Amino acid sequence: MTRIRTLMVSAAAVGAALTVAVAVPSAAQGAGGSARDAGARADKFCVYQHTTFNYWGGIKECFYAGSYNIKSSLDNRASSVKNNTATTMCAYQLKDQGGLKLRVGAGHYFKDLSKDLADDDRSWDNRISSVGKC
Repeated sequence: MTRIRTLMVSAAAVGAALTVAVAVPSAAQGAGGSARDAGARADKFCVYQHTTFNYWGGIKECFYAGSYNIKSSLDNRASSVKNNTATTMCAYQLKDQGGLKLRVGAGHYFKDLSKDLADDDRSWDNRISSVGKC
């Protein structure tokens, strides 16, 4: 019986060591980053090139709550947006938060901007150049 207990303790120790070894690289990958890193985290506003937040073969850019111009590779090419911040964010027609704006409440999204009309009765699809707090 002593032998079995020793074996069980050793197996538990090995399991704990494996758990730690797996968790360490995962934590290191999430460290750092900037307002424009690629991960869609819970505290970011994300703009996607394709509808339904699909960025396979497309472009995605995410921002912390603040004001940003969209990179030229996604400028006027967005088809969906998702707001994972705790504040209402706006997507703007022009650079530097200019022109018409699309309000996206905290925790809300638009999965197909071709179905959402701006004040000029045109869709928001492929018309976003900057984002910021409303």
